[in-house]
Amino acid sequence: MTTSELGALDDAMACCGRYTLRNTQHQSFAGLTTDGGMIFAVHSKFGGKSVLSMGAFDRHGTPVVPEDRYQKAMSKIVPKAEKVIVMDAKSTSGPLGIKTNGSNPRAGVYASNKQIIFDFGFTVADDNWSIDADASMEMDWKGNPTKQVYRAKGRYDEFSLGGRAERAGTATTQVIEAAYDNGRYNVGAKRSQSGGARNLEVNAGMKIGKNATLGVYWKPDVRPPTQAPKPRTFSKDEVVPFEDYSNFGITFKLEI
Repeated sequence: MTTSELGALDDAMACCGRYTLRNTQHQSFAGLTTDGGMIFAVHSKFGGKSVLSMGAFDRHGTPVVPEDRYQKAMSKIVPKAEKVIVMDAKSTSGPLGIKTNGSNPRAGVYASNKQIIFDFGFTVADDNWSIDADASMEMDWKGNPTKQVYRAKGRYDEFSLGGRAERAGTATTQVIEAAYDNGRYNVGAKRSQSGGARNLEVNAGMKIGKNATLGVYWKPDVRPPTQAPKPRTFSKDEVVPFEDYSNFGITFKLEI
């Protein structure tokens, strides 16, 4: 293997090999990174399908997400596969797991000492339409669900329709949105419900120039607070958004 193939890896501390087990073929790679960590990849072909798995460990032996530059370097060494499974993390300090790359379908499993998270989604698209959906479920190690999120969105030409449902403990949230946008004119409606609170929002807009947009909105469910809000503070380091409690308004947006 050449230095150009290894890229950001330490080419003096890398190895690869091939082996056959029964009717399956495998090719593996492992190498040390310049910061003392280790990355690895295994390409397997069985039953007419190929799968590529990637992972990494830091210098202390803790599993981590392989950086994009290392994934690209390993992809040049091992063959391409129909499915790619990569070690992943929900956040910097969140549960660690694996996920499949690609859009249809996609899946991931993550775990920590307190919870397990399952992700699933798929995308189907054509020239003038698309459907995208995903779901996520969090549960404790006893199998009790703690949070569930379901999303779906469809598009046909300039029309779109989407919804989201979320449940965390006993709290529930549902949102449904519909919109039409042809580049110059747009009309949309959004209906949301969180617990006992409901909110409806209808808006429409029109481009009146290359960088200017004029719009109107109607929010019949907006209610001002029963108590006077706290005095606003102004700071050059922090921009505090203005709280709008109006039911109807006109907006003008200029992009410069």
